[in-house]
Amino acid sequence: MTLDIENCMQTKLIDNKSVKIDTNFTNTRRTEALTSNHIVTPTMTNTPESVTDAVPAANQISTLTECLPTLILVRHCESMFNSSENIHSLDVGLSKKGRRQARKLNAYPNVKLIICSPLLRCRQTLRLSMLALNAQCENNILFSELCREHRTDRCDFLKGENIVNESEKMFLKRVQAFKKWVRREWKNRGAAQKVGEKWLVVTHADFIFYLTSKVEYGERFGKWLKNGEALEWTIFPD
Repeated sequence: MTLDIENCMQTKLIDNKSVKIDTNFTNTRRTEALTSNHIVTPTMTNTPESVTDAVPAANQISTLTECLPTLILVRHCESMFNSSENIHSLDVGLSKKGRRQARKLNAYPNVKLIICSPLLRCRQTLRLSMLALNAQCENNILFSELCREHRTDRCDFLKGENIVNESEKMFLKRVQAFKKWVRREWKNRGAAQKVGEKWLVVTHADFIFYLTSKVEYGERFGKWLKNGEALEWTIFPD
């Protein structure tokens, strides 16, 4: 199956807002080593590990878990930038290896909505894979600026955009905006009343890391995925 992603994008690009830059923020070091044993590759299984945004009180679990937003987070397959950091093009696409990886990705059950970064490497991952097998393009695929990559390299910018790097503070603000948007849409679309419904997000490594991260003792810990890997993640209330 080859999905016509470009036609979807004509009407489904959402939250396309400019981001103000704060240059007075010091980056927090990213820790990857502690997460490497908790990731599964979707080319090998369609049951990604389940993780949660926060742990609710024991008396909340029975009433909350059936209606909270459950996402399957998929990192795009290998891009030309991933294969060679000497690539400095805008909005790079998949490498040859990345295209092979994408063709091996299968659909996940119970996925009713797909949210995709507008960057080419994510759109190609979606188009070349079977991830959208259970979602119709016209109504069930959205392209969101909120889940695009942290703007730190030329490859993170669309053609025609002003190249202005995004501070970690502003990136975290965008990640939080994505969580709020998911919670709102989950209710508005009636997913809160549908047991077992899941939404799939095709996005980027840094976005997934920060979306799933917590700060403990001054250190930020999150889930780090390799190209083409996935995990299931539930958003609990703040």
